[in-house]
Amino acid sequence: MGTRFSVIIPVYNREELVGRAIRSVLAQSYRDFELLVVDDASTDRTAAVVQSFDDSRLSYIRLPENGGNAVARNAGVRRARGELITFLDSDDEFLPGFLAGMEATFSKLDPQIGFVWAGIETVDAKGDRAPVDEDGWTPETVTDRYLAFLTRFRGGTDHGLTIRRECIEKVGLFDERLRAAVDTDFVLRLVQQYDCRAIPEPLVVVHEDGRDRVRRNTRHKAAAYDIIIEKHREKLRAHPRLWAKFHYKAGWLHYHAGNRAQARGHLLRALRRMPSHAKSWTALLLFETVGRFGPGLHRRLATRRRSKKERAPARTPLRGTGAGTHAAPRNRRERDEGAMSAGMRRSLDTFLSRSPAQPLFRWRASHRLVVLAYHDVQDAANFARQVEYLAGEMHPVSLDEVLTALSGGRPLPRRAVLVTFDDGDRTVLDVGLP
Repeated sequence: MGTRFSVIIPVYNREELVGRAIRSVLAQSYRDFELLVVDDASTDRTAAVVQSFDDSRLSYIRLPENGGNAVARNAGVRRARGELITFLDSDDEFLPGFLAGMEATFSKLDPQIGFVWAGIETVDAKGDRAPVDEDGWTPETVTDRYLAFLTRFRGGTDHGLTIRRECIEKVGLFDERLRAAVDTDFVLRLVQQYDCRAIPEPLVVVHEDGRDRVRRNTRHKAAAYDIIIEKHREKLRAHPRLWAKFHYKAGWLHYHAGNRAQARGHLLRALRRMPSHAKSWTALLLFETVGRFGPGLHRRLATRRRSKKERAPARTPLRGTGAGTHAAPRNRRERDEGAMSAGMRRSLDTFLSRSPAQPLFRWRASHRLVVLAYHDVQDAANFARQVEYLAGEMHPVSLDEVLTALSGGRPLPRRAVLVTFDDGDRTVLDVGLP
């Protein structure tokens, strides 16, 4: 009789943490499993820690050179003998009933349902535990799971992703070109061919203290998003908001990584497909105006925004039948994106207005584009005075002129201004347009 589960732990320089992960697997109430610890050429005492465990179910695999997360996971998959393959990050842990919960779920499922993930609880640097509020879609509530995963990715390897062996054999291994977002690409390939399920109860503990994590390497993340966008280009192009979302994220990642030209290109592609995408406009103006100070300011604003969200009361999810019909979740993956909300833009305005460099900002502004975003027009006379001022003191330009200039075409005139409206309020047509 074969092994039921293969648990794979990829590890690199985690001597102080990998022991906890191993102990959590060996303590499982369900006993039919093998544990494969794949060492991605660690230079610390990781090998000694792993080899200190005396258990016949544990196998230690050391790679000759560091190849990245995808390479380590693939090495484990190639050695795995289990019917079901699951992954655990080396600084996280399974709760004792994880494998039992997966077994109970898979034993009831149709074979076409290829993978399952579980709920998680997080532990912060202070040791405080909290279940993650997964108040979004589930596989049963959406008709297009591929679109749902693109809209809001769920169920990565940090959620105890467990997959039937034959599914991996069909869709292929992890993409070894990627040094980040490895599970994002893999699950997007899986969901195009297999159905999935989620176990709502927390069965995995995710430790958020000191996570280096690949996620902090913006150069690797930016390169990964370039590949992911290219792989899923057809689906993304069919949905302008998704197209803008992915190019926006790739754009700010490239800015943080110092790849300014590539960053600008991504944001312009987002705006050509969806000119009203406020986040892309905000990122473009922030990084192009503030220059090398942009990444630091962006990180501070993102941190402030996350702190506000974490202090906010929990929201009641909206129920619907498709992706995007629920209230946006406050999970760790989305908090890490650093998206700039209206509150963050107000914080940026406050920071700039109080800066002692205001004269420099005004001088630079006279040589750059000013974008005005109106929400509605309640006072026709006041709006008319503003338009008259802009016509006399500024040089109004069209959106096409802006995109042409940003793409390297004819430069904008001095004191250029672009007037936009961020909503379809009736007063825009009745008062503003005339």
